[in-house]
Amino acid sequence: MKKIFLSTLFIFLLVANIFANTVVINEFLADNDTTQADPHGEYDDWIELYNNTDSTIYLANYYLTDDSTDLTQWVFPDTFIEANDYLIIWADEDSGQNGLHANFKISKSGELIYLLDNNQTIIDEIIFGQQAQDISFGRYPNGTGSFIEMVPSFETVNNSPLGIEEIISNQEVLLFHNHPNPFTNTTTISYYLPIATHVNISTYNTLGQKIQTLANTHQNPGTYSVQWDGRDFSGNKAGTGMFLLTIETDNNRESRKMIIVE
Repeated sequence: MKKIFLSTLFIFLLVANIFANTVVINEFLADNDTTQADPHGEYDDWIELYNNTDSTIYLANYYLTDDSTDLTQWVFPDTFIEANDYLIIWADEDSGQNGLHANFKISKSGELIYLLDNNQTIIDEIIFGQQAQDISFGRYPNGTGSFIEMVPSFETVNNSPLGIEEIISNQEVLLFHNHPNPFTNTTTISYYLPIATHVNISTYNTLGQKIQTLANTHQNPGTYSVQWDGRDFSGNKAGTGMFLLTIETDNNRESRKMIIVE
C-alpha cells in the first residue's frame, strides 16, 4: 500500500513539474483609461495569464511581482486556471476587494512583471518600456508568441498586432530597463524597433566616455536583446558604479542608467 501511495505521489509531482512552465503572462494593460472596468467599475491596470495545456492548473502559492528584489510580492490565493483558459489579475493595490487584486500597480512608463511557481522559480517574465493608453502588450500568436502592441483582447484570443502605422503613432523606439539592475556579472538589455533602422547601442561612464559598443547594425522592426558583461573595449571590468546605456537610431536617441556592484 505504501509503494502504491509513493508511486501515485511521484506521478503527481512529475505531472506538476511538467505543467510548471505552461502558464504564461499572456497580455497586460498598464494604462487602462476606458478599455475594461473591474467588477467595482474601476478602470485599473490588469495582467492576463493563459494556460497552454489541456489540464487545469492549481495556482495557490504562485507569485506575481513587478519588483525584482521582492519575488514573493503578491501570492495567489486558492485559485485554479482552467485548461486553455485565461485568468485576469487586477494590478491596482486593492487587495481588499473581492477577486484577484494584486498589491502592486504596473507602470505605464515601463518596468517588469515576473510570474513564479510555488517553489519561487520564475516561470515567465516580461520586461517592457513605455506603454500607450488603452493599447495592450500581448503575445502573438496567443499564448506562445512574442509580445507586441495590440488592441486589448481581455480574456479572449489575443488580437493581431497593430499595423506599423498604428505603432508609430503610439510610440517611438523603446529601450527597456536592463535586467538585472544593479548587476554584478551580466545584464540583459532589450529594445523594440517600430521600423527598420540603423541601431547603435553603447555604454558610457559618468564622464561621458564611451566604454563599450553592444550593437552597431541595421535591424528590421521587432524586439531584440543584447547582453553586457560590464567590460570595456579592452576587456577590463568597468568597475563598480553607475553607467549610461544609450540607444541611437536614425531618428531617435534614448538613455537609461545602469549600476554595477561587486
